[in-house]
Amino acid sequence: MTTKLIDLRGIRERFPRSKAWIFQEIAAGRFPKPLPLRTNKNLWDESEIEKYLAGFLANAKAAGERHKHIPVRGEKARKAFAERRAQAAA
Repeated sequence: MTTKLIDLRGIRERFPRSKAWIFQEIAAGRFPKPLPLRTNKNLWDESEIEKYLAGFLANAKAAGERHKHIPVRGEKARKAFAERRAQAAA
């Protein structure tokens, strides 16, 4: 079976947190560690990151949080920004 690897940029696209926050979570043992490959780039197993994110969101949902702290990226965010700009201009 082939393992898909992702870098820090790929993680931050899925889970918008700072690089410092991610490495603090790794040091605390709460976030998956990068794989010990002989490269000068940190790479993670994508399936481990997906498991972590699923658990993080499940815990947040169980705690009653509304996920407002996780911004939406892409077309939806661009539309919302354009609407806010139009309202401010009006």
